[in-house]
Amino acid sequence: MKERKIFPAFIIFLFLLVIIFVLLKYYSDRVSIKQDGFYEVSCIVKGDYDQADEIKNKIKDRIGFLPSIEKTAKNQYEITFGKYKSSYEAGESAFSLFADSIIQNYSVQLDGKEKYDYFSNVPYVSNYEGRASLFSLDLKKKTSSLLWNDWGEEVVALEVSPGKDVFFFLTVSGYGKKSGVSYIYDSRLYLCIRNENIFRMVGYYKNGIQFYSYWNAKNEYMTSFTSLDSSTNSNVIQDIMVYDTSGVKIQGMKKVFNLIQDGYPSVPKKKLEYTSDKNIYSFFNRRNEQKENCFYIKKNYSNDEYLINKAHGEVQDLAWSPDQNYLFFIYSDSVKLSAKNTRIGHFIVAYDLLTNKIIRTFTSDDYKYLSVFGRLLAIDAGSGIDSKVIFYDYPKDEIYLKLQVNDGCAIKSLPIAK
Repeated sequence: MKERKIFPAFIIFLFLLVIIFVLLKYYSDRVSIKQDGFYEVSCIVKGDYDQADEIKNKIKDRIGFLPSIEKTAKNQYEITFGKYKSSYEAGESAFSLFADSIIQNYSVQLDGKEKYDYFSNVPYVSNYEGRASLFSLDLKKKTSSLLWNDWGEEVVALEVSPGKDVFFFLTVSGYGKKSGVSYIYDSRLYLCIRNENIFRMVGYYKNGIQFYSYWNAKNEYMTSFTSLDSSTNSNVIQDIMVYDTSGVKIQGMKKVFNLIQDGYPSVPKKKLEYTSDKNIYSFFNRRNEQKENCFYIKKNYSNDEYLINKAHGEVQDLAWSPDQNYLFFIYSDSVKLSAKNTRIGHFIVAYDLLTNKIIRTFTSDDYKYLSVFGRLLAIDAGSGIDSKVIFYDYPKDEIYLKLQVNDGCAIKSLPIAK
């Protein structure tokens, strides 16, 4: 009798062990997926299930896979989608849906917790209490907030990395002229890790007469700082330094120039990316008989060449869209003011590489710098207190936002004038 009772109990015990094992395996797998660190996008839809399901299907058509949908309250549903490597990638995908009015609001999440969306928060330079400081532009709300400010320091240069995950900026305590030469004082270089909004100083350059910086093709931050030689007025010293994205100086070089014998040192020029990612397209110019620069695009897989336009000036800046379907460049050209007078103007071309057509030419203005944020082309335009940032939605061929504030603003640098 006892043996018969023990046997069924043993079977039940084994059955429970199997269930526990399966549950542990199931939840451990779910935990391991979360530990991969993939970001998601969550958006709230108010209405009935059919309305939420319609939006879910529109998202599916755009991103290529089915989002999840969950009822969170009466007439309210949460749609979750995506598996992105960074907050920036998640925000970029979500903003594109937002710009096309597919979703109305959203947040970037990691393991169910909301994270900082550093795609839709774009850093720029403007004045705060009379000092050039850093601000953040919320692309969704089209509002700005103060990002960084320190008493006694002014931001004179800002460079966001190609991956948009970090940025460097240079500050000075003052500026003026020394021996007839423009001078900047107490120059400091800072790094911001955007995913964490952490700021730290990575370099102190003291006093100098010129600073120049850019990102090279290896995703390294190049800086050139020129100062007067304290031992003799006839020499200047050029410090060239290279930083990685964590702010570590990986290379340094010091050059001494004699102004009488060598002349003033030239800054290392930024090398424009004339070839698109994966070597699909190449941009080049060719001089014609009228001594004009003819700007061409070449499809490298077929060697077909297409004339974009021509001008007497040179290309000043160039950028490709993330999907490599659009090309943007600034070029200079002469502008006729009267029968005898001309001036140099700067123009921007937005070119569709799939149709081989110019979709827009921005007429002459003081354009200085291009930067691509997903489907938006950011343009630094104007100078001084009239400087502004234009955000151009190139898939729609529309101006998404023209950022204009008192005393001017810029994505890269704001000339300091008092």
